[in-house]
Amino acid sequence: MSEKKESLFERLSQINVSEYTEKKGKFTYLSWAWAVNELKKIAPGAYWIIHEWGTGGNEKPYQQTESGCFVKVTVIAEGVEMTQIHPVLDNRNEPIKTPNAFEINTSIMRCLTKAISLHGLGLYIYAGEDLPFGKSEKPKPSIEVENAIHKQKPKHLKPLMTEPQEKKIRELIKSHHLTDTQRISGEGWLSEPQGHSKESATATIDMLTQIIEKANGLEK
Repeated sequence: MSEKKESLFERLSQINVSEYTEKKGKFTYLSWAWAVNELKKIAPGAYWIIHEWGTGGNEKPYQQTESGCFVKVTVIAEGVEMTQIHPVLDNRNEPIKTPNAFEINTSIMRCLTKAISLHGLGLYIYAGEDLPFGKSEKPKPSIEVENAIHKQKPKHLKPLMTEPQEKKIRELIKSHHLTDTQRISGEGWLSEPQGHSKESATATIDMLTQIIEKANGLEK
C-alpha cells in the first residue's frame, strides 16, 4: 500500500522560518521575498492576486473605510485558494487612516505573507508558537516567542544586496508587463530604510522575472 502524499500545507508547515524573520517595533515579521521564494520552490505554479477596488480606471489596491484602510490578497497554490485581509498599520500595529503609498505597499506585502502562511509556511508564528508544526518540542508561551525567534541561533550578518542586484530590480520594475500595483510594490520594497540581504534580493529578482516572463508568454 503506497504512502499517502503529504498535502501542500503539511509540507510548508514543517519549514522552520525563524532565521528569516525581522523585528519591527514590538512585532516580528517574516520576509515576504523569502516566503514567496519558498512557496515557489515547493509549488512552482503558485500565484497571487492583489485585489483592487474601484472602476473606470480609478482602481486602487486598498479599501478606505471609517475605521481605516484595508488590503486584500489571495494566494492560489496547487488548486487551493487562501485569502487574507489586512489593515494598513503603523509599527505599533495602530490603524493608519490616511496612508501613503509606502505604507500601503508594506501592508500588501504583509498581507501576501500572511496569505502564504495560510497555506502552512510560518503559520506557527501567528499562532504564538516558536517551532514548526510536526516538531516534538512543546510550544513556548507566546510571551517568549519574540525573544525565542531571535535567540535560537547566533545572529550572523548576511551579505547585503549588491549594486548590480539593485540595478537589475530597478530595470525589472520599469517593465510594461508589471501592473501599477506590482510596480508600486517593487519601488516600496527598494525604499525600505533597513535595506535588504543579497539572498532576499535574489528572490525578488527571480519573482519579478517570473511575473514578466509569464506576462510576455501570454502576449505571444
